[in-house]
Amino acid sequence: MTKKLLCFVFLTVSIFANAQNRYDTPANATFTNTYVPMTHEEMMLRAAAEVYREKRAREDFDKYSRTAYEYLQKKQIGYFTSYANAALSTGYYN
Repeated sequence: MTKKLLCFVFLTVSIFANAQNRYDTPANATFTNTYVPMTHEEMMLRAAAEVYREKRAREDFDKYSRTAYEYLQKKQIGYFTSYANAALSTGYYN
């Protein structure tokens, strides 16, 4: 009985060890490299645009938060919350 079981286990292990699936072989498709690096000018323009966006967000945040504080001093809570939300929506936080 154990010889038959041992033969069966050996046979099934060898079958599963030799089994292949479609991921075992590389694909036959050709690889087309379409990568084109950015030029120096494009990188500089993107960096300048990012600096401008950050500067504009900082200025808007300062303006809206200053106005919100003025309305808070006047106890006009509705305007305060509107300008505070506008300041937070700029995405710039100290």
